[in-house]
Formats: sequence, structure tokens, C-alpha cells
Amino acid sequence: MIFLLYLGKVMLCSGILLGYYWLFLRNRRFHHYNRFYLQATLLLSVILPFIRIPVWYTPKNRVNQVMYQTLEVLTVDYGETEGLQAGPGVLAKLFTLENMLYLLYGAGIIVLLWTLLRSLIYIKKISKKYPFERIGDLKFFSTSEPNTPFSFFRSIFWNTDLPFNSRDGQQIFRHELFHVQQKHTTDIILAEIITAFFWFNPFFHLLKKELKAIHEFLADQYAISDNDRYAYAELLVLQTLRAKQVSITNHFFQNHIKRRIAMITNNQSTRSSYRSRLMALPVLALVFCTVALYAQRSANTFANFRLSDPERKPVTVIIDAGHGGPDAGAYSKDGKVAEKDLTLQISRKIQQLAPAYNVKVEMTRTDDNLPGSTGDKNEGLKARTMIAEKAKADLFIAIHIAAAEEQQTANKGFEVYVSRNENNNTEVARQYGTGIVQELGKLYETNTALLQRKSKGIWVLDNSPCPALLIECGYITNEKDLAFVSKSSNQEAIAKKILEGIVNSKHKTTAAVSEPAPSPQPHA
Repeated sequence: MIFLLYLGKVMLCSGILLGYYWLFLRNRRFHHYNRFYLQATLLLSVILPFIRIPVWYTPKNRVNQVMYQTLEVLTVDYGETEGLQAGPGVLAKLFTLENMLYLLYGAGIIVLLWTLLRSLIYIKKISKKYPFERIGDLKFFSTSEPNTPFSFFRSIFWNTDLPFNSRDGQQIFRHELFHVQQKHTTDIILAEIITAFFWFNPFFHLLKKELKAIHEFLADQYAISDNDRYAYAELLVLQTLRAKQVSITNHFFQNHIKRRIAMITNNQSTRSSYRSRLMALPVLALVFCTVALYAQRSANTFANFRLSDPERKPVTVIIDAGHGGPDAGAYSKDGKVAEKDLTLQISRKIQQLAPAYNVKVEMTRTDDNLPGSTGDKNEGLKARTMIAEKAKADLFIAIHIAAAEEQQTANKGFEVYVSRNENNNTEVARQYGTGIVQELGKLYETNTALLQRKSKGIWVLDNSPCPALLIECGYITNEKDLAFVSKSSNQEAIAKKILEGIVNSKHKTTAAVSEPAPSPQPHA
């Protein structure tokens, strides 16, 4: 999915840049500039989507907020974490729509690369078939091939039926010599390779065609020099060859005859040329912002944006990595992955990212030991709540991975639990839990209801001195869930969503604490 997103960004870049060229630069006489612009468009369209620059935003006024929201709309960022999900089963992973698209994409690349290779083989073949003369570092081949004359790198393949010393012959030679001197073949090879790898992108095919046209305009301009431009135009018309041409070579007789004649015979005004060229700068800036920048709120943005001055102090949250030490928790179906390891990895991500969200995190454990360095599971549970009491925490969050019985294979996705006790802490926990559920739901399949275990209860929730939640980050017995939460990048995304849910909910909790709690609503 990430790769498909990248391909979409490439198409977006090339489309915007080509659109500007088509409207303001095409068929203008500043060919050197146009050649550079088309080369840059090909390269930037491929490179820019790799660049991801966070824009840290602190809202101060309405104008800044509008700019931030605009950047959020322009940014193509969604799908870069969701795409890391894996499907269950080997066959299901192989025969998916995404894999079929990849197969079609690969087949297209192979076909176009083979076409390019076949052209190279043809040139190699005729270079061995015919003799050549050296003129400096230039190779001059005399051939009887129907698609000559043309140039390729530092070689010119001439047609013996065309008198070299005639006026027409000299003009054509100057034309091909300019291709050699300006290394136009390098441009064409690069364009052919990029187009092969992005064959589905119609803009690249148009860019390649325009680049070849610019080569011809430049070479025509050099070949004419002080000669009669109308005679040169007549030469193009009279001697245009209809033979099949090799796509990676520079032919004198190309398909852009009408445009070439127009460029040769028309005297265009250069009054607006500089204005048209300078307009490329804001267009490039727009493309850069669209695919490279992504909006991200800075350290205190969430709290400062939503809260009044007295409420800007950090939220103190206890992050409890479930299980630990001899208490491994649940295991994956193959027995290779333990719950205690995954919960610790996710908890560490939350701790690392918390300062950027104005959240102060204290961990109940930071290694593979039970809290309090005890070997007893029950003592470890007591130590967890004691840590929360000592820290005077605003919120306690236990990170776990659920497990299902063999007959419950359909169980999947994230779940959030609150205490079965009904009090102010439970109501505040619901506020936080609702915010976290909303954020996690944007990332992965999440149960939208806040759950309770009425009969058995959850000890750390029922005995916590502060509002408490337990987050089941998927099912370790579900292959798709396990593949998702095992990825380091996805663990970071989970941590971000949990932190965003915390700070988005904080302003609601103040009212919940100061006002009488409403009648409890039933939860699943």
C-alpha cells in the first residue's frame, strides 16, 4: 500500500509540473530552459515523494490555523501506516488485489525494458556491420540503413544516399553533431528508463515526447545558424522519412515536423518569456508542499490549542506494559511471540513520543521484570497501582494484547476497557477512553464501545487510585493483528494515536471532575 501511495504521489507531481509546462512553456523559444525544466520534472517527480518533512505548527491566530488546515488537506499522508498490515494465510497474502496490481506493474516494466534493450541491441548490431571513421572522439558510420541519419551518444550513423558535402548534408550533419555535443542521448535513455518504471503514468510519456521535441528544436536552431531558415524548413518537408525509427536515438527526421517548422520560421516575442519562467518557482513550491511536507502539531500544540492557561500543565500518565518476567501473558499460535514483549515495545514507543504531546509518562516496568522487581504476579499487580498512587497520576493505561480461544477465531481488532466500578474516576476514564478509541479507529480496526468485565473485573482498573484504562492492542492469536502490532513502525503509529487521544480528551475531563457524574450508561 505504501508503494502504491508513492506511485500516486509521483503521478501527482508530474501532472502538476507538466500542466504548468503545457500552459506556459510549450512552443516557446527558450528551449535550453525547457530542456532543463523537463529533466527536472522527471527527476523531481520520482525523488520528491521520498522526502517527508514535518511542519510543526503552533496555532496563534486564525490565519495560521487556516494555513495549517490547508496543509493537512494538501498532504497525501494517509495509508503509510495502515499499509503495513498483513493478511492471514499464505494464499490469502499472495492472491490479493494489491499483489495482482504489483504483478501487472512488474509485467509492464519488463515489456518496456525489453523494448529498450532491443533498441540497444539493434544499434550494437549496425555499429559492427558498417565501417566508421574517427573525427576526434566522434565515430562516423556510413550505412545504408533506412532509418538513418541519426546520432547515438558519440556516434553518428549516416546514410550513404545523402551527399555529405552538399548544403543539405552539411546542415543535417550540424544538426546531428549538436545532439552529440549536448549529450541528448543521455536525456533520452534516462527518460526511457523512468518511463519504463512508471509506464502507467501518462504524464511521463508526454514528458518524454516533449523532451525529444526540445532536442530537435535546439539542434535545428544550431544547424540553421545564419542560413536561410525557409530553405531549411523546405529540407525538413522534402526529406522526411517515414521509416520506423529507433526510439532511443536522435533522428534528423522526427515526427515533430510541423512544430519544428513553426519554431524555425516564426519570430516570437520574448516579452513574457521571463515571466513564464519565473512562474515555475511557485509551482515547484506547491508540488513540494503537496508531497513532501506533512502537518504535525508540535510539543504543546494539542494542550495549548484546546486548553486554557490553568490547564496547560502536562498530563501525568502511568503506562503499564502488561505482564513481565515469569508472567509472559498470552502467546502467538506458533508460540514464538509473547504478549509481555509486544506490550513493552509499544509502551516504550509511548514513553519516547510523550514529550512532544505535553504528556509526562511514568512506566511501571522498563525491562523484562515485574514491577517492584518481584517474582510474584499478584505482588506485581499491587506494585503497579502503588506506582500510580505515588506519582499522583492523572491517568493509568495498561497495554495488553488479547488472546482468543480456538473456537473464537473471529475475534480481532483493538479494544478498550474501563473499570466495572462506577465513580468519578470511571467517568473520567470514559472520557479518555472515548478519545483514544476514536484515534485508534483511524489507524486500525477498533471496537467503538468501551468494554467492562462485570463478573470478574480487571484488578489494575478496579484498584487504580486514578482514572484507568486497559487497551487490548489486537489479538495475538489473530495473524493479521499480530503482523500489524509486531511492526516497529506500526507500534509507533499506535503510540501516537494513544497520545493524541489523551490530549484531545483532556479538556473534557476537567468538567467531568468538577461536575456531578451523570447516570452511568450500560457498556458492552
